[in-house]
Amino acid sequence: ASARATTRYTALPASPAAVQHREPMRWPRSTNTSNGSFGLPFAPTFPHANTYSKPYALSIATIVQDEGRWLPEWLEYHSLSIVGVQHFYIYDDDSRDDIRQVVAPYVVDGLVTMHNLSDLSLPGSLPIPMERCRNRPGRHIYAVGNSSCRRRLQFPQQVAAMRHALQNYGHTSKYMAFVDVDEFITMPNRAAHAKAPASLQSFLEKMLPTSKSKIGGIILWSEVMLPTSLEATQRPPEGVLLSKSFIRQLASPAFDDIPAGTSTKCIVKPMAVDANTYGHIHRLALRQGFRYIERTQEVKLLHFRYRFMYTFRERLLKKYAKLGPGAEAKANRLRTWEKVLRNAFMTKGAMLPQLGLLQYVWPLQMQLEDRWARWRGQVPQSVKKLRSSISLSVSRVRLGISRLKR
Repeated sequence: ASARATTRYTALPASPAAVQHREPMRWPRSTNTSNGSFGLPFAPTFPHANTYSKPYALSIATIVQDEGRWLPEWLEYHSLSIVGVQHFYIYDDDSRDDIRQVVAPYVVDGLVTMHNLSDLSLPGSLPIPMERCRNRPGRHIYAVGNSSCRRRLQFPQQVAAMRHALQNYGHTSKYMAFVDVDEFITMPNRAAHAKAPASLQSFLEKMLPTSKSKIGGIILWSEVMLPTSLEATQRPPEGVLLSKSFIRQLASPAFDDIPAGTSTKCIVKPMAVDANTYGHIHRLALRQGFRYIERTQEVKLLHFRYRFMYTFRERLLKKYAKLGPGAEAKANRLRTWEKVLRNAFMTKGAMLPQLGLLQYVWPLQMQLEDRWARWRGQVPQSVKKLRSSISLSVSRVRLGISRLKR
């Protein structure tokens, strides 16, 4: 299994339970394209949406490109019990790094299913209501004849990945989150309040009950994490953990400069997603009658969009900022973010301490070390550096635990 996983992306059974339960029924696809369907499961005609076996309480779908260095920490953190993600659907957008070797043990452990985005059909545009052409014509919205209106997609990879995840895996998860690899889901009030939910899973069970509830999802609002210095333009040391190295955030969205609605992501009940309207990655469209919980202080995203200045500037060299219909917009967004960062360093009150992930560094490190210690396949250089940087800390923790047990 290890040899197979290191040579190509492999989807293995996630758990003995997933192997034993019957093959789930497939969601029927819509054959009606006049109202904007583009092949998502046609949820409104799904007869018994809450009765099928769902081996995962919570899963994440995400798109990556050259993120191998950062994936282990992100995967280990979100699989901790406090978050409780049980499976990850990762869509690779032609990465050129060592991501295949990085994900191999997670694939074999049944935690990750991976796909090449290049194997999926990328839509160039989507049909939208005709009034959009009358009311908001523009560069990306155009009419086809007198009765059809379409929206040109800047990032068709997002549509293809989300469509595939919902269509093929939505029936296996009670809840599915759509977040990026530089975003960490956190529960900021858990340490301060005794009555706070014990985990993200328990919070979702309370807020998004799967029977008879018309709440279809939760909007996650971002807190922007800030690097320690503007001048640290050298390549950061190998093996560094974001959760351990970053302790400041942008104080308020007022200091940011991004379009409204793009500082959010969402967690949804897959059966509540509207098959006929994509919406966007920040807020998938829900079926009629379902709604989002718009704001909650219980769950947020910590967005490490800068990481380090060196790695941030590397993003301008990535394919998504150089090629494709959305490249110009992405490159402009990155330049705007750099201006925001410089203004934050020069503006009093623009930064606040953010220590929310520090409490999870130890269990994250120990879980990561245990997983890779069991792995008998090839260990990529980035993971070797990461293990080397945390080995002393893990040894000290284990020594302290063994002494306490005596």
